[in-house]
Amino acid sequence: MSRPITVHALLCHSHVEMGIACFGSMLRYSQQPLRLRIHDDGSLTEADMERLQACLPDVTFLLRRDADAVMAEVLRRSPACVRYRQEHPLGLKLLDIAHFTEGDLVTFADSDVLFLRPFSDLFALPDPETGALFMSDVQSAYSLKPLDSLKPGRVSLPQKVNTGLIVLRKSVYDLERIEWFLAQKQYDIKPYWREQTCFAMLAARGKGRLYDPHQILVVTPQAHRTAHVVAGHFVTDYRYLLKVWTDEAASEPLDTTVTRIDTVAMRRFGTLAAAGVLMSRAVKRVVAGA
Repeated sequence: MSRPITVHALLCHSHVEMGIACFGSMLRYSQQPLRLRIHDDGSLTEADMERLQACLPDVTFLLRRDADAVMAEVLRRSPACVRYRQEHPLGLKLLDIAHFTEGDLVTFADSDVLFLRPFSDLFALPDPETGALFMSDVQSAYSLKPLDSLKPGRVSLPQKVNTGLIVLRKSVYDLERIEWFLAQKQYDIKPYWREQTCFAMLAARGKGRLYDPHQILVVTPQAHRTAHVVAGHFVTDYRYLLKVWTDEAASEPLDTTVTRIDTVAMRRFGTLAAAGVLMSRAVKRVVAGA
């Protein structure tokens, strides 16, 4: 049997039960052995960790207080990173995961990605040239104004990067670049998307690809659970659908066919994509005000 792949995750107290369901599905259906390394956001209790260990095989933890001590030294010359890490839990995802990864590949899974059938090659890059692999989002959810990425000398981005699942070469991870980005106040229009924007920026410089969105998708009310769907990411706005999909999957016979995960090329976030984002936001404002 091959050596287990260590998959990192970030978890809070309120998401423990969701994590058990989603991480459990990932560990159960993966054809490659996986080992889960959970980063405590500072809210996990002893009881939480005991329950996770009882429900998930071979899980280990990195406590927030222990990570803080290490990262204080790692980030001592990165004040914008320090500030972001202190202010937002996703700072741990952006900054800690890569540092505490052993080996050349950073692998990460969110606690709200549910797997529905057996799969293989999820945490593998498709070729030696690919430097990053992420999920495909339903929108380009970034923290800056759409037109900012089109200005000369500014940040270049691909379209529709979602960081629910991450495979990243350490050679692509650039802490100095992240520090530069986080220090730019004009790129903080939507703070909750800064982590995702930073990873998208790294992907643009390192030949990134996306998981095939027919196999691994961000779940919306319009999404259909077809025979091709391996996993769904239940982001905050649509998390109520997690139980619906879980119940439906449990009521059906399991297809034991192993699906090999495919990838697709990223597309550059250019003028047409920026215009599309602006138009979509304008329509939402009109609908909300109606």
